[in-house]
Order: sequence, then C-alpha cells, then structure tokens
Amino acid sequence: MEKIVPQITDNQRVNEHRAAVEHRATWMYLMLEEAQKRGLSVEFAREAIGRCGCIQKLARMETCPDFESFMKATMNELVNQAWEQEIKWGEDEVFVENHYCPLVAAWQKLTDDDERLAELCDIAMDGDRGLFDKPLMKFELIQTLGEGAPTCQMRFTKIKE
Repeated sequence: MEKIVPQITDNQRVNEHRAAVEHRATWMYLMLEEAQKRGLSVEFAREAIGRCGCIQKLARMETCPDFESFMKATMNELVNQAWEQEIKWGEDEVFVENHYCPLVAAWQKLTDDDERLAELCDIAMDGDRGLFDKPLMKFELIQTLGEGAPTCQMRFTKIKE
C-alpha cells in the first residue's frame, strides 16, 4: 500500500490534532498487538471502540439534537483540514471524502502488512459506526484509506422522523 502523506500545513492546531490522533492510533496498535500475543481476539477492541463512539454521540446530541447541527459540529474546520476532507452538503445527506488519515499514517509507521492495516482501520471505524449510526442518521462506509483505497468515503443520510 502506498504511504499516506499529509499536505504540508503551517497551521499549528491542525498539526497538533494530527499528532494527537496518530498517538492514539499508536496506542491502539500496541494494545491490540499485546492482546493478541496473549491469545485475545480483537473483538474486545471493536466493542470498546464502538461504545466510545456511542458515548460521544450521546454527549454531542445534548447540544446538537438534529442531523444538520450534529454534522456541522462533527465536520468542523479543524477536522476538515486535518483529514483533508471534501464535503458535499445536502439537505438530507452529507458525503465526506478524506484524502488523509492520521490513524493510517501512524499504523504505516508500525507495519507494512496491508491486511493488518485494513483490519485496524475497520476496527477504528467501529467508533464512527457508534457515533454516526442512528438515531439521527444512517452511516455508510464506502471505502477507506486503510484498505488501500485512494480516499476514505462516507455517506451520512438523515433518518426521516
């Protein structure tokens, strides 16, 4: 898989955000590696990361109770720049394309195993599944950088009341 390289930026906040996400990705990688050495399945990580996404969703819904406000709070300028996002905003649907992923960039420093990168990415996406899927929207993961796609593509569709 080709190495994920960010666009050069002089924005300190963007660089700090990327570094923080990379650090968390390194934690995740090392914890999973140690767990697997001890014979544990990665399923514990999927469940924990998914629960974390649900916790984030509940907290965000306190101040952003509808689809539009939730998405705007989540896809803010810092996230947009750090993940090099292209966003297509519709009334009932948002399409996001990430050209960079700090998680994948961190994992690529630790392994060149494409299958492992895809697995790590999918596990991490359980957090997004927990954060974005229901009750406000349907979350669709189309493709990811972690599986070797040129971009990560996600669709968020408002659930009609």
